[in-house]
Amino acid sequence: MSPDETVGVVISAEDSPSTTQFAFVLREGCETLKKGQFVEVVAGHGRRIAASIVDIFSSNPYAEDRLVAREIFGNNASINFPVEECQTVYGIARIIGEIEDGGGDGIRIRKCALPPSPGDAVVIPPEEHVRRMVGIEEDGLLVGCLLFQPEVEVKLNVTKLLRKHLAILAMSGAGKSYTAGVILEELLKKGEKGHPMPAILIIDPHGEYTVYAEDERFARMTRVFRGSEVKFSLADVLDYDLISRVVHMSTSSVRRKAAKTFVQKVGKFFRDRGPFTPEDILACMDSLGLSKKEQEVGEEIVEMLTSYGVFSNINIPNLLQMEPSKLYILDLSDLESMAVKQLIVRLITQQLFRLRINGAVPPFLLVVEEAHNFAPSQASKYEALAKEPIETLAREGRKFYACLCLVSQRPYYLSPTALAQCNTHIIMRVTNPNDLNHVRESCESLTREALDMITTFQPGECVIMGEAVHTPVFVKIRERECKAEKFEKSLEDAVREWVEERKRIKGDLEAFL
Repeated sequence: MSPDETVGVVISAEDSPSTTQFAFVLREGCETLKKGQFVEVVAGHGRRIAASIVDIFSSNPYAEDRLVAREIFGNNASINFPVEECQTVYGIARIIGEIEDGGGDGIRIRKCALPPSPGDAVVIPPEEHVRRMVGIEEDGLLVGCLLFQPEVEVKLNVTKLLRKHLAILAMSGAGKSYTAGVILEELLKKGEKGHPMPAILIIDPHGEYTVYAEDERFARMTRVFRGSEVKFSLADVLDYDLISRVVHMSTSSVRRKAAKTFVQKVGKFFRDRGPFTPEDILACMDSLGLSKKEQEVGEEIVEMLTSYGVFSNINIPNLLQMEPSKLYILDLSDLESMAVKQLIVRLITQQLFRLRINGAVPPFLLVVEEAHNFAPSQASKYEALAKEPIETLAREGRKFYACLCLVSQRPYYLSPTALAQCNTHIIMRVTNPNDLNHVRESCESLTREALDMITTFQPGECVIMGEAVHTPVFVKIRERECKAEKFEKSLEDAVREWVEERKRIKGDLEAFL
């Protein structure tokens, strides 16, 4: 259908037309209109009112009475009645606002003060009007196209999308990581063209994003750090707050006091001696001037710090080397211990945010995959070491241009504090009732029609709502440009590769023997 083509007419119905919604009858031949599509009302005095279709219904007076319907439709009696002529398709549309001329800035959408009138024409809006309704910007990030109007590309403002944090929520297999990848590609492409884009650090529990280091276009902008390679300078992170969590110093006041004193004496001893390791502390125990209790607790602390295997006299990665428009991937897939993963994410998040507050690193985007595991809704501070710094970054990061993107397949288990600070949500298919209720409570702009559609989305389909758009909008995510297919092969191909790898290993072993 072409722009300004009349597709219906406003009618009187219960509670409408009003300044928030109206009902309209579809013109014959326009039954292809879909729920979620944008329309406009051509009202009196040259007014144009923007709206989106929230539902479409079909009615026929011959089918209102069960007995009549059975006789007419069940016994082929409809040939004697004008059944088709009485078929009516009508819709309900939610008003977005009134369109006005913005002069050199194009059109603007302002709050609708007067409702449309019965009899006003409902038309297909020009593409420029649709773009203004949604909040699409020509130089924004291209994430896809409108689901029901695919000729309209969805390009989102970088600042509006990221500065007040982003959440990507979906059940497994719906495309949440794929969508995050599309956003990352857009940021990297912008940076490649000279636009100042934030540095990107991804917490990648399963190594999904390492494909960008293998892609010929994005490899030179990407650096991967393996979880087993990560080290933290003990001099930078040793404090009682950390010790109380990793060693559980909550058992008695005597132990807590001894631990605090031990940490203070270690810090004072090594202050002028430079970086140190847990082994260095152990070797210098006799020089610290410890009491018997302090030495006992200190040895326990050093043993626990050593067991994590991440404390050293250097920092890897060195966050001070982060650059704008570059992608840094923290691949934790080679680590088995969730406690170690939690500790790494905690310390990385804390250090990154502290450095950003001091201006030592550029504005950044921290992407946390499987965010419900690192910032769970219900867990003690000992079980979820990373939760507190993630929540702190969510609450306070905006003012320092420290951006956060939470990616999760279980919103119900994700920290409400962190999720509530995400001002833009990209929600793909979600079917679990607990997750749906959690999403509804967390997203103020989630409409009833959007919630109904979430359960029926196909992979790659989503609703975007919040700061980045003017109204909830249904989107088909574009194809990813990174062609590596680490997690996209078929089940049969995965089995075939496993068998071939085992044959190769067996052949190599036999040749060796």
